[in-house]
Amino acid sequence: MAHSGHSNGDVAGGSGAHSLDVEASPLNEEPDMLSAAYYVEAPMESLLCRLGSCMERGLTAELAEQRLEDEGPNELKKTKRPGFFMLFFMQLTNGVIIMLMIAGVASFAVKAIPSGIAILIIVFLNATIAAVTENSAGNALEGLSKMSQPETLVLRDGLEVTVPSAEVVRGDVALLGVGDIVPADVRLFQAHDLKVDEMPLTGESDDVSKTARPRHRDAAPLTPEDMVFSGCSVTSGIARGVVVATGMRTRVGHIAALLSDQDRPGHCWGLCPDASANSTPMQASLQRLGMLIGAFAVAVCALVFVVGLLLGTTDPNSNMPSWAYMILISITLAVAAIPEGIPLCVTISLASGCSDMVGRHVIVRRLAAVETLGSASVICTDKTGTLTTN
Repeated sequence: MAHSGHSNGDVAGGSGAHSLDVEASPLNEEPDMLSAAYYVEAPMESLLCRLGSCMERGLTAELAEQRLEDEGPNELKKTKRPGFFMLFFMQLTNGVIIMLMIAGVASFAVKAIPSGIAILIIVFLNATIAAVTENSAGNALEGLSKMSQPETLVLRDGLEVTVPSAEVVRGDVALLGVGDIVPADVRLFQAHDLKVDEMPLTGESDDVSKTARPRHRDAAPLTPEDMVFSGCSVTSGIARGVVVATGMRTRVGHIAALLSDQDRPGHCWGLCPDASANSTPMQASLQRLGMLIGAFAVAVCALVFVVGLLLGTTDPNSNMPSWAYMILISITLAVAAIPEGIPLCVTISLASGCSDMVGRHVIVRRLAAVETLGSASVICTDKTGTLTTN
């Protein structure tokens, strides 16, 4: 895909007739090379010089390799996906599960060994099924993202070469055509009837015309006319431009950083990620159920203990004191009050729902999200929402 030719288009900088005035921008002060304002305002010749690039030849392969090593790949920062064992332990932070584990330990304390073993087996199966399902979904999504790795056409040593978008660096001359995804923030120096879909950045569904010679230099729009931004797609025309920002330094990267700061989860007990702020209605209901059952069990056990102690109830088969016998009776009642089958039934039902969703070509990352998706009857969206089917 070669995008050459200089007719019927806009050209900025270089030796062309429309080169910008180098004296128009105060460059006596050392600019911040990571500042988006500098990239927008600086004359093209000065910008290319500072980036060690050239309109006709782009970067040298050696400089591109060195810059990739210094600045890192052109990727947004990804949060570390929890592994299988972390997912397993995260399942144990549910209120009902905690009650079951306490009940299992109490069963061993009162020598009800079969009951304790049964409860712990249920807890283990519940956590294993949920962890396996969520880990499989994460692996599938990761595999899809690796399959859809985009590539970009750039100039290196005067040759047009295709490189993975993650290896694009500042100073690369990017060649853009219809259907291309802009790999990074690019300052245009050549554009021919170029239109870009900026909905990922602004939410506007209308295509935006771009030019290498913007008409309004005094204004500071959200998306300048001679800039195209990472993640946007080219809908018509061709263009060439120099990459001025990559990775988390792009406009999309700044947005991602703000969102990650707001949504960064805490940690439960300093170990497992705390996702309580994003819990589904069913998870919240189960948490309330666990607290209610726990409070009810403690109240009943305390009442039984007090009444038995006042009546002087003892074990007819042993000489155990009344208070010790009533403690065993109270613990046994508490264990019996815990509905150990609820978590396992819920997990199996959600896992079955995930399997049905996979049959409909939908991957659910979190097991509990199936319930939320199933309970949705109305989806409210504005013009920025993208719906792929009716």
